[in-house]
Amino acid sequence: VCVDQLLQQYRESIPQMKNVGDVSLWISKAVQSLISATFSNQKARHSDLIYRTIQYLKANYMHKLNLDEVAHHVHISPTYLSRIFKRETGSTMVDFVNRIRIEKSRELLAGSSLHLIEVALQSGFESQSYFNRLFREETGMTPLEYRKLMGSR
Repeated sequence: VCVDQLLQQYRESIPQMKNVGDVSLWISKAVQSLISATFSNQKARHSDLIYRTIQYLKANYMHKLNLDEVAHHVHISPTYLSRIFKRETGSTMVDFVNRIRIEKSRELLAGSSLHLIEVALQSGFESQSYFNRLFREETGMTPLEYRKLMGSR
């Protein structure tokens, strides 16, 4: 799947999207599609290593993660992992983990009545203020505004 195809699919899907949740779902699927395409691309030199790294990050996003720990898990040096992760994904590991955490928090906000601090902690953020700031940067709204938009309490 190339970017042009995704943009065309987006344009065709717009009339069926009724709310922010539909747009979020479409974006999540598009990102997964891009990631899958990246790993199926023979030019991706470190796809297995990056895949294992991403799987580890997805399984452990709720914990405090550091580069040394992740590099140890995939058996390479932290410096090398940082460099190839950025080159292969276009994102730093910190930004990647934060996007995973924001996605998890969106699920919790839409599907539960947890207090915002509980959502932040269960999503892997150590403070509610940092969570609020990143959530707003990523979504353009506060967690509370997102919850209200999604119809949860």
